[in-house]
Amino acid sequence: MIRNLRATLKMVMLLFWAFALLPVAMVSHLAAPGRIRRGARLTRLWARGSWRILGGRTEVAGADPRSVGGGMLISNHLSYLDIMVHAALFDLRFAPKIEMKKWPLVGLMTALNNPVWIDRRHRNRAGAVADAMCEALAGEIPLLVYPEGTNGAGDGLLPFKTTCFEAAIEADAPIRPILTRYSPAADGTPLPWVGHAGLLPHFWRVLGLKEIRCQVYIMPEVRPDGRGRKELTMRLRDGMAEQYRRWNENA
Repeated sequence: MIRNLRATLKMVMLLFWAFALLPVAMVSHLAAPGRIRRGARLTRLWARGSWRILGGRTEVAGADPRSVGGGMLISNHLSYLDIMVHAALFDLRFAPKIEMKKWPLVGLMTALNNPVWIDRRHRNRAGAVADAMCEALAGEIPLLVYPEGTNGAGDGLLPFKTTCFEAAIEADAPIRPILTRYSPAADGTPLPWVGHAGLLPHFWRVLGLKEIRCQVYIMPEVRPDGRGRKELTMRLRDGMAEQYRRWNENA
């Protein structure tokens, strides 16, 4: 009973917060000068408020979040919650799957972030996506990419897609790896969402939690330095996997 009341209250608060920011974000999106930075800051404001409503608490280790500048930001991917966690920590732009455009409200909020939409359904659009990513990587706002391409269960890193690093190589942009993990929920709710569980039932269970604890480890940035796509991908994944293993051993 208490859990359902808590979930209902949080849902109402999340919707109120999103709709309160939506008109400001839409007006901001129409004015071209400074649109990218304004979109990133409004997204951060939305994420911080939403994460707080959910009872989220984030602990940061490694580098200072303020040291994260332009270029590419990459992380392991565990849940839709990652979007709030990362956007609450950094001014950033998303690189989401184009299917997210159809998600109610979330698709609109994402679009107002000025994202680089990733369309894996049509290979003939790969060149346009790569050009958009290169342009984004040349700016001051980092582009967030989840190179695993899907959600993991948190017991290790999945293989990385190599295509997302082509733009970083072409733009010679810095890549900042970060690692993300969640503390076990008090009632056993699995915070990683691996897809076989329905999204809405999972989210309702998350809403019913009193608190969510997440840890983010910010690693030193890596430059492409003339590496090929596969070599760079291997360097990044191996370094992140080793740090993830040590990080979890010391937890």
